[in-house]
Amino acid sequence: MSTIECSSKERQNPKPAQPPDYTPIEQAIADMLQDNTGCHILDSGGAYGRSWERNRHIQDFRQLPRFAIQIEKDGTFLTSLNVFHFLTEKLALDEHCQGLQSWFNSFAAKNPDMSWPETIETFFEKKLKPRDWSESYSENTYNRESQLSQVLQYWVYEDPNNQAYVWLQIHGGCDVRGGYTAPRIFQIIEDECSLMDDRSLFGSCDCSRADSDDGGYYFQYEMQSYDWARMRKTMIYDSGRGALPPLWKVRETEDGHEYHCKRCKKPVEWLA
Repeated sequence: MSTIECSSKERQNPKPAQPPDYTPIEQAIADMLQDNTGCHILDSGGAYGRSWERNRHIQDFRQLPRFAIQIEKDGTFLTSLNVFHFLTEKLALDEHCQGLQSWFNSFAAKNPDMSWPETIETFFEKKLKPRDWSESYSENTYNRESQLSQVLQYWVYEDPNNQAYVWLQIHGGCDVRGGYTAPRIFQIIEDECSLMDDRSLFGSCDCSRADSDDGGYYFQYEMQSYDWARMRKTMIYDSGRGALPPLWKVRETEDGHEYHCKRCKKPVEWLA
């Protein structure tokens, strides 16, 4: 029944051709986002749909907004950082990725009974560690604060030259316990921890700014004030749960709600 369900969804959602001017990294990430990661009669995809099904109706991922924020009347908000933009900014395909991928795929083919996490970890222990590779960290973004539009699961390793590579899986299903792509290997452009930047959120107006490193649960802010004794502008610093500058107030707009500064009269701009 699961096989029949998956065949039906494949026919209903055929994989589209990619734009011819995609870069290699854009091609790779778009391909992963549109991979059929399977169906099961016990997952919730029959009711809500699966990410890979929805992604197959996207003709060009570059046209999607990089970041969106939805602010409610009471000041609470929901943010979404598009996974395509995030990954194409953070990752690259260098000259070593293809060789590593072929090597890993060959190892996986010889160990078909292993799960993907077990295959990756065993490959590191048996093949990479003896060649002076080091283990950095691994995680599933579902298990922590993340603003990404889809869940990622990955393992980060460093070669003897301290260049970081990631074994990446993207969750394309509905229920988070299953429905992940096969791992693909990419170079991490910046430092090995840059994939954790999906938690960073910044807001600013002309006179204040606030930043969070956990997706907006806690904020630290700086607010411009005037020191009459020294006759100069200063910045006040505070922090705490939801501690946005007190001059930022929610107001209604044509499209919903926004934070607006009562002092500089400017709307708050947000960046992830």
